[in-house]
Amino acid sequence: MSQPTITTNPSPFLINVPAFQNVQDNAAGEDAIGELSTRINQIGEMVDYDTKTIKANIFTSFDTGTITIESATVFTSGYAGTEISASGTTGGTGGTGGTGPTGPTGAGVDLTGLPSGTIVFTDSIGGPTGTSTFFVSSGTGEVVIDGKLTVTGLIDPTGLILTPQSQHPAPSDPNFATTLWWSTGTSALLVGSAPILTNTAEGADSIALGTNISNTVPNSLVLNASGIGISGVAAGLYIAPVRYLGGDGILMYNSTTREITWVDGISLVGPTGATGTDGVTGPTGSSGPTGSVGSTGATGSDGLTGPTGSTGPTGSVGSTGATGNTGATGNAGSTGPTGLQGATGATITYTANYAQSNDGSITINTTATFPATVTSVTITTNGNPVQLIASGDANPLSAGGWGRLQLYRGTTAIGKILQFESSGANENCPYCLNFIDNVAAGTYTYSVKANSLVVNTQFGESDGNIITALEIAGAQGPTGPTGPGAVLGSGRVNAGIAVQLDNLQVQMATSGSRSLQFRTVSGSYATRFTGYTTYFSGGNQFTYFSGVGLTLTTTYQYPVAWSFPAEGDTAIYHMHDTTNGRAYRITLIVGSGYNNNIISIERIYPLTL
Repeated sequence: MSQPTITTNPSPFLINVPAFQNVQDNAAGEDAIGELSTRINQIGEMVDYDTKTIKANIFTSFDTGTITIESATVFTSGYAGTEISASGTTGGTGGTGGTGPTGPTGAGVDLTGLPSGTIVFTDSIGGPTGTSTFFVSSGTGEVVIDGKLTVTGLIDPTGLILTPQSQHPAPSDPNFATTLWWSTGTSALLVGSAPILTNTAEGADSIALGTNISNTVPNSLVLNASGIGISGVAAGLYIAPVRYLGGDGILMYNSTTREITWVDGISLVGPTGATGTDGVTGPTGSSGPTGSVGSTGATGSDGLTGPTGSTGPTGSVGSTGATGNTGATGNAGSTGPTGLQGATGATITYTANYAQSNDGSITINTTATFPATVTSVTITTNGNPVQLIASGDANPLSAGGWGRLQLYRGTTAIGKILQFESSGANENCPYCLNFIDNVAAGTYTYSVKANSLVVNTQFGESDGNIITALEIAGAQGPTGPTGPGAVLGSGRVNAGIAVQLDNLQVQMATSGSRSLQFRTVSGSYATRFTGYTTYFSGGNQFTYFSGVGLTLTTTYQYPVAWSFPAEGDTAIYHMHDTTNGRAYRITLIVGSGYNNNIISIERIYPLTL
């Protein structure tokens, strides 16, 4: 190793170095140059010119100033590689220092037989306390933890995939009741042993929450926490349980508690609006049928026979000649006088069958069982119709009261419903119910009943309510004497419907020539017809016929094939029954569309048969 030479111009790399440990200090009495030479030699021993390093055990203070290194120079101590860097311009990288001494041997951990990805847990002095598997799959990038993961803070996954289990994955874990897992046996999501979601939704766009849900259909929502099975049958909403508030039939929703409940007994009918103005009176109904004709009185005795004409003188008897022609028939004698009218038959008497109630005032509360009886009556009938008339007044005991009344036969409602209504309390509302009940013979109880009331109501406040049941028996009076004139059969009939008198039937033809057709009820007889008509066809028209012979049978025939074109056309036929010596006058007035035609048949001779 070459030694440096001190020149009058010191190297720019020269530094002030204080006394170093284990280096001999200045000898007493040595002059300045000798001392300087000694120190330079000492520095030379510390300098390794090949590695460009200075070696020393310790640095000590030389003065109060800082050590200045004019270029990038590294001082390396023998302990823990202590370095002091200059504050000047960074120089090139120095050489690698020597390897430090080996530290003491630790307690050590036995890793023999542990699989790849094993994490070893140690205590504060390096002793092992447990292991777990933790590795990242090279194929999928998934992190696998072989054991329970306890997280003391929140977790924020983008998704959670549960591996289905046939039974609770940790049955002995102290947190059994709060474990979230999916059961393959019930196809349900459970917390502990309680299912909170069942995967039984079989239809598109359907949701099933709860247990015991055996089937769903598309577009349905099934919520079941009742413990009883539910199976959806059509698209819709199925919920169980729903809390019952009494009764049956009405589903309600509370917008505050968001609860769905159901009740019954709520009337959905609001109060009746104000009464409108009276409509026009309808037409009067048709009259009831005429009672049957009473029995005919006894026939009077025959009148006296007229006198026989005088006998002509007898001619002399001559020789018998050829038989002569029969002489003409003599004139008929005049008709004898009409016999006296027979005595009038016995008068038929009739006693009315009726029953009437005599009930007093009654109050019906809203807590009553409806329909509730106001008044009733019982009648035993003979099979004729029963007319019912009930009247009284309803007095609501609170403001805004209203109700509905109806007639009943036993428990069967009959007739129309009557509604009463008042704006204030104690406003009397008169009522009247009327109905004709067509029943067989028997005993019946008729009543007025309240179908519904919104307030407690008094009926018949002053003198009660009344109901009358009257059997309509159709009583007959005595038959009056037969009046003079023709015997008549008539009707207002459609085409194809016959009007009959004696052995003669007449109808308006249903097709073809729209005029009258004639036939017998049975057998046949010879006739001769005459007739005339007025009709409208482009104006008023008139025509007639006379002397048309026709043998009537049970098949309809035309005496003449007229075809009437319009409503109101009129015809009159005269028919002579030459076989039986009878004469008839038949009148026709054509109805609209050949319906409601007026047809009459008069026997103008003889008046009696």
